[in-house]
Amino acid sequence: MISVLWFLVLAFPKAGFYLGAVPVTFASLVVMGYAAYHFLYPGYPPKRLADSRRFNRIHLILVWVLLLGLLVRFEEMSATDLAAWLLFAASPLAYHAGLRVRRPRVAVAAVLVAMIAVGCYGVAQNLLGVEETAVPGLTHVLGEDLLADNPITTRSGSIKSPSTFHNGNLAAAMLLTGLTAVGYAWVKGAGIRHSKLLVAGAAVAAIAGIGVSLSRSAAFGALVALAICMWPSMRPRSLSSRVGNILLGFSVSVGGAAALYLATGWGSFLVDRFVGDTLGDPTASGRTQGWSFLVDHLTNGSPAEVVGRLVFGDWTVDAVAERVEGVATVIANFGLPALLAFVALAALPMRQIRERAGREGTLLLFGLIAASASWLVDNTFLFPPTLMNWFLLAGLAVQLSSGDSASAGAIQHHSDRRLVGVS
Repeated sequence: MISVLWFLVLAFPKAGFYLGAVPVTFASLVVMGYAAYHFLYPGYPPKRLADSRRFNRIHLILVWVLLLGLLVRFEEMSATDLAAWLLFAASPLAYHAGLRVRRPRVAVAAVLVAMIAVGCYGVAQNLLGVEETAVPGLTHVLGEDLLADNPITTRSGSIKSPSTFHNGNLAAAMLLTGLTAVGYAWVKGAGIRHSKLLVAGAAVAAIAGIGVSLSRSAAFGALVALAICMWPSMRPRSLSSRVGNILLGFSVSVGGAAALYLATGWGSFLVDRFVGDTLGDPTASGRTQGWSFLVDHLTNGSPAEVVGRLVFGDWTVDAVAERVEGVATVIANFGLPALLAFVALAALPMRQIRERAGREGTLLLFGLIAASASWLVDNTFLFPPTLMNWFLLAGLAVQLSSGDSASAGAIQHHSDRRLVGVS
């Protein structure tokens, strides 16, 4: 039953309806209720209790910082601002749901199937049309105008396939985060039914889905994660003997895609988006202007006003209108202390994975690093369900790195066996 809920939450995050002007989605209700239950329920296994307490301490700091800012800036905030504040404060609770799931390998399989569904549906939208493939109430909120209500058109006029999400960036963020499950299933697939098929399908669906989403922030995040994870001190030993094959496979894939493009012209929208739009817009869709605006806004005024904006944030800043994106939005609206607390909170699961699995934990970290790196340049994490999904899978990854009902060195041991040719 839980695996079905995981699949529905990850694959159909916008399934729901409008209650007045407020969208009510099945995913938000389930994840927040599920996470709150696991946060409040006292029966944590001893092995997970220490992880939970470490996370709670930093999360509590973030909540107190946000509450202080809320008290100071409450009069400036609209109902939409309050919803954004609540989302930012409460979404990390999903970590507990991932940390405590009773059958983690089944959850991994559910994530892989959800990735296949999201990626394939995005490709179908690209080939057949966004509105033509829509199922109101399931793939998007009932009563929503897909093209009018969602920012899915690029500067060059191409459609960013949103799959079952609000826009292409959110779909790409889910697929990036899901690579955490791909990494685990690749190494420990023996405990998952049809693991090879699921891993291959999820990996292909992720690449295709991110491609048709036309999300440059996702591409940026993936490149950052690749650079970090292939660094000698981070690169898993189990990959060392296969790096040449991986690079060869990547080169063949890129070469094949280039040949297909030259022969048929298919995929020109990818070139227009990732090359044409990037080179033709030195402001990165207004992001450099957004940073310039933020610096001017924070530095103009009396010393007391400057300190107040830095510490408590300023909700008079319209991040969308001023093109303030990524971490700049957190500084602008929530304040610098909130950003620092949030960075510490997001870094903790990565540290926990590294502590338990060592270099082999990099296979679990890749998706988390890629998704969080994209937050540097995009506001994806401030829209549901991106942050909930990230912490949900981060908690699951921490549990998996501890051996999910096996020894704490399960991932390391399995990789060492591969190196000596035992498995």
